Amino acid sequence: MRARLFDVPAETRPAAAIVARAARTTRALKSLVYTEALRSGPTGGLLTTWSLQAPDEVEYRIRGGADAVVLGTRRWDRDRPGAPWRRSQQIPALRVPQPAWGSRATNAYVLGTARVNGRPVWVVSFANPTTPAWFTAWIDRATYRPLRLHMTAAAHFMTHRYLAFDRPLKIEPPR
Repeated sequence: MRARLFDVPAETRPAAAIVARAARTTRALKSLVYTEALRSGPTGGLLTTWSLQAPDEVEYRIRGGADAVVLGTRRWDRDRPGAPWRRSQQIPALRVPQPAWGSRATNAYVLGTARVNGRPVWVVSFANPTTPAWFTAWIDRATYRPLRLHMTAAAHFMTHRYLAFDRPLKIEPPR
């Protein structure tokens, strides 16, 4: 994994309101699709595509690994591509979409501005002490949608790239 470098501004601007609005915006989405790269060290890791449809439908596919489909309180899992699906219960039903950083964000500051796929963003940093983890998020300045997210926690490095918002999804039970 390559080191992430960024300049810390001489004066920082609080970002608590930006992060709170991004969380509300995420919770209000009808659907969300993103990729997640998850590592515990400098090499390897998992690449997962997540599809979430409000209020309680989830599908994830780990490249070369496990898959799952959740529809309300019904759930199907398999260990690898081509393996048989196992049906089980999802209790309680998931509530999606939710912000990946959870329900707490402290010490939120704007590090600067940038562009992601041509969109102007705030680059903000904050912590969730209950995880505990440190986040850097690239939040769209017009829509307050997160477009990218990095999380660092103990032996846990995660990157999200958000791909689609409020697009029709068809999450169905496996055949």
